[in-house]
Amino acid sequence: MQSFTEFEPKFITALQQERSDLQGLQGASEAQVSAWIEHLFREYLGYTHWKEITREGSAPVGSKGSKQMFPDLRIDIVNNGLIFVECKRLGRLDGPRGQDELNEAVNQLKSYIRAHVDQASLKPKTVLGVVSDGNVWLLFGLNRANEFHTIAEWKFLTDDPRLLAQRMWLLAKPALAQPTSALLEFLARRTLAEVMKDSTKLLTRRVNEKLPDGTVSEELIGRWLRDAFSETTAPSNRLAPADATPQEIPVADPAGRGAVQEPGAGQGEAPEVPAPVRREEAPSRRIGLADLLGAGLLLPQDILVLEGPGGQRQTATLTPDGKINVGGDTFDSVSPAALRALELIGKTVRSINGWTQFHVLRDGKDLGLLIEVREQYEDKGQETALIPTSQDVLPPVSMGPDAGVLAAMEQVKPLLALLPELTANPSKASISLYAGKMVVCYVHPRKRGSPRLRVFVGENCPDWVTPDPTYSAWCYIDDWTVGTERVVSLLKEAPRRRAEDLAAGGDAYRRRGEPPGSTTSLLSQ
Repeated sequence: MQSFTEFEPKFITALQQERSDLQGLQGASEAQVSAWIEHLFREYLGYTHWKEITREGSAPVGSKGSKQMFPDLRIDIVNNGLIFVECKRLGRLDGPRGQDELNEAVNQLKSYIRAHVDQASLKPKTVLGVVSDGNVWLLFGLNRANEFHTIAEWKFLTDDPRLLAQRMWLLAKPALAQPTSALLEFLARRTLAEVMKDSTKLLTRRVNEKLPDGTVSEELIGRWLRDAFSETTAPSNRLAPADATPQEIPVADPAGRGAVQEPGAGQGEAPEVPAPVRREEAPSRRIGLADLLGAGLLLPQDILVLEGPGGQRQTATLTPDGKINVGGDTFDSVSPAALRALELIGKTVRSINGWTQFHVLRDGKDLGLLIEVREQYEDKGQETALIPTSQDVLPPVSMGPDAGVLAAMEQVKPLLALLPELTANPSKASISLYAGKMVVCYVHPRKRGSPRLRVFVGENCPDWVTPDPTYSAWCYIDDWTVGTERVVSLLKEAPRRRAEDLAAGGDAYRRRGEPPGSTTSLLSQ
């Protein structure tokens, strides 16, 4: 392995298994997590010689008082460089005290590094530190001024696979051995973006001086620069663009029914390599707003609302052909519309997943996030598709779940243990509970408290639950930890009710006021 183009397909092909192995380390010791991280360095990052990686206890880097100091792993880089790795138990850096734990681990690792550098007769040219619990990774370096600086952070379990491959490549042996290392190139691109951002006034003046007629605004120049860095910068063979899609890379398919490859969304490389907007926005079947409108899950009169960090709100409207109008500008896709909505309320970001930001309002009622509506469309399509009926076969997942969904999975495990007939299928923003091919419940993560359940009840909604304001056959359970027995009973009844409703020709997602057999919101078959 000498280049990123060789590394990326191998890494992404194995990623699903590596994520599964990591999740199996829940509750394991730091030493076990350390062994798994060492495996990544040896198997994928090119450190295959037995002398290149030193484990804790075999090579002290210095001492503090009478106590010797050891990193969990020390990795030798070609041409006089070192990577020090501090490992923590899985979940330690992402829990309630995650930031405190991370800060403490970073300070501890910096002490290791200082002790080594101060005592080394030959100062290493490259010094890197990695703090990780397997999922959360923080990479920092020591510069020529002997100061520490953060380079990048990522999450192994939830980040986009190609973005994750780029981050891991920063630590690869061949990447660091290049005449211009991938790490240096990454930092240079980020610095260039910052310099250009600070120079928009000068650039605007220079551009306007050369125009034959008229002028452009500094804001417009700034927008063009952002677009240029995020979409059109020439790719590097050492640090591939975040949204480039090699044509022969297989995408993991947990159901084993054959992978579906997602078309590439662009050819550019962002200076900070943010999560690419277009990859996040498009699932494998490229569902758009026009599909949701055609299925009746969205209505042209629905309002999209995006709320900023300070509570400011920006609304957007839908066009009949599935476009979004924000402040007079019309957008073909969701994420650029979300970026514009944020700009109008005074916040500028490089990238955002609009599907997870826009709420849907209908007649003043909040129907939830746009991505939840999209997942209803996906679930409906999965149910009507010709797929095997075995309950052991899961519907395909187009994107990895986010941290909130992973946390919700842990929270509902006690409930699922009482419901062996149901299969949990996590998606980007929620969890679908299946009985065979039928969705009978959605689990929606919340920032506080237990996840919210949305359960299929048919025409008989118990008085102790909250009726879904839009779909007449569903209800909400806000706290399923109270009265667990009746919640379990309701979920055990859900598959039978759903099957009877389906046999009667009912649409599971019929709206209130529609008869059970209505087909106005059925997807096109």
